[in-house]
Amino acid sequence: IPYDFHTAHMPCDMDVHHLLRIIDTFPNQCIWMINNRFAHENYYRIFKLYQLEGHFFGQYAERLRRYEVDPHYFLY
Repeated sequence: IPYDFHTAHMPCDMDVHHLLRIIDTFPNQCIWMINNRFAHENYYRIFKLYQLEGHFFGQYAERLRRYEVDPHYFLY
């Protein structure tokens, strides 16, 4: 990736449905990764890494939302 470490690890939510319809709203490094994902094997690996990071963040956000929204019952 022709970016520095910080830019390369900025969030890209690559696991959303219909990604190519909304890619114009993403940051530039995400658009670059989508356009070059089939250019080289290493770029495809990084694209899949972005998808995996997006999936894990979505799982974390969903669990955090459920923890904060769902009522808690404490038995003493």
